[in-house]
Formats: sequence, structure tokens, C-alpha cells
Amino acid sequence: MRLRPALPLVSAVSAVSVVLAASLIGAAPAHSGERVVLESGHVDAIDIEYEDGELEVHVHDETVEPDVAREPDDVLFRVL
Repeated sequence: MRLRPALPLVSAVSAVSVVLAASLIGAAPAHSGERVVLESGHVDAIDIEYEDGELEVHVHDETVEPDVAREPDDVLFRVL
């Protein structure tokens, strides 16, 4: 049996990473100014949505009820 490297997968992941990084760098930060510290519970650190021709990146916070989509600049992750 001959193994082949997963180059298409690596290339796809690299391309997505570059697009995501470029969108984050080029986007003007929109935030409420009130920082939230998250240190426990379930959170999707990168919640990506494509809606009406625009890519949106949020933090999906499920530590509160109902869950909330937060701006990345408004969130501080405390990892213990």
C-alpha cells in the first residue's frame, strides 16, 4: 500500500485560513466597548456566517441564556 500526503486538504485549509485572516485584518472593528470575560461553559470561538454577500465573524457565546453572538473585540478568553 502506498500512502499519499493529503495535499488537497492542506491546501484547502491554508486557503480558508488566508481568507479568514485577510477578512479579519481588513474589517473595521465594530464593538460595543463592553468587554466580556469568558472562562467556563460552551463557546464557539470562531462563528463564521456568510449572509447577503458579506462574511461575518462572531463569537457564539452559549454561557448565557439565550445564547449571544458577540463581536470578537468584545471578548476576552481566560484559559486556565
